[in-house]
Amino acid sequence: MKLLHKPLAPMSINYTAPNTWETIGSTGQKTRVLISTGTYFVAAQDTYFDLAGLSQQQKTIFFQSLSSQQYSINFFRGAAVGDSYVELLLYSAVPINDTDLITVFAGGPGGQFTNTNWEQIPYWRTANAYIGLDQGGYQQLIHQAVNVGGSGAATASDRIYVYRLASGTFAAPGAGVTESYTAPTTCIMLVDEREEPDYQYIMRLKKSYDLQQSFDVDGNRPH
Repeated sequence: MKLLHKPLAPMSINYTAPNTWETIGSTGQKTRVLISTGTYFVAAQDTYFDLAGLSQQQKTIFFQSLSSQQYSINFFRGAAVGDSYVELLLYSAVPINDTDLITVFAGGPGGQFTNTNWEQIPYWRTANAYIGLDQGGYQQLIHQAVNVGGSGAATASDRIYVYRLASGTFAAPGAGVTESYTAPTTCIMLVDEREEPDYQYIMRLKKSYDLQQSFDVDGNRPH
């Protein structure tokens, strides 16, 4: 059994001009803004767990535990009462491009209107929050709901991709004033690698290939 963990750096998004949201500073992962409008943004970052050493040994990965730990708080700066925040963290056995990430964010991981399969997503977590009446300049978000799900399905894939998306909706953002901060997070997997009978392992490889055939191209993988 192995304990694997990956960090996700803080993600800060700032409103700089009409209809423009931009990232602030640099992080250990590729952070980018996927949607930028006057009162709304969606941003993303990603990393991955490298399981190639295990898959090369013809072993199947069985997930014993999948979780995430967040340090400090998510907050807004320069926001108004009622401004809202949504965060999605997901682990996927196949890479997901930015266009499909937007669809997944709207429809849910493995949702019927997304280009994802429930089996390919062993873990996801969503958080919905908003600004209440009592926040000051650095406004701690009040969580309305936190939901956790995923298939937990075993895999023969050589990577588990990690994506974090965050969105903010603001009544009247101010250029150089309004900011969204997503706290640093550690992604955690407790896995057991086991050899399966040849037939079962071959079928597992086939399933991984079927899931990845439209995605798993070296030039499209995040690095």
